[in-house]
Amino acid sequence: MRSVLMAVLALAVAGCGDSDGEVDFSGGELGRDLHSIVSEDGAVRMGLTRDWVYFTLSDSVRARAEAELDADADAGGVQGFLGGIMRNVVGRALDFRAKYAVAEIRDIRWEDDRMRIVFEDPEREIDENLQLGEEGESVTEQFAENEVRAFAEVFRALKEESGPTG
Repeated sequence: MRSVLMAVLALAVAGCGDSDGEVDFSGGELGRDLHSIVSEDGAVRMGLTRDWVYFTLSDSVRARAEAELDADADAGGVQGFLGGIMRNVVGRALDFRAKYAVAEIRDIRWEDDRMRIVFEDPEREIDENLQLGEEGESVTEQFAENEVRAFAEVFRALKEESGPTG
């Protein structure tokens, strides 16, 4: 679990994998999920709302991390004191989301054994350093092909419904 926390903190420092994406620690509402998938290792959830494509830690990873933070904080003594600080500081990072506006994405597809998000701006792409979860792989490599293809179909239907102006 510590590797999950370290990955979240590294993302906070590095941004969300590209210079134009948004990092969100608020845990605030993004809107109702139209579709979501979970990475093959169960650590990362990718979601689609009317306005956003986002990546976040899965509910199970977040719950496990929160339980470990709580256990450290409840330990008492120096460990409990430091655990309490960690729970307050790191706890917020568990709500991390890398989010990308649907209007800025042209397509999502499976290509070269990985997910590819094609932005309207041809110079923009998700940096291969965007990693969530425990495997150390780029987020574009963490999902199963059939899951990505199904997600892409829902994304394309949303784009078609929205029309050319988004």
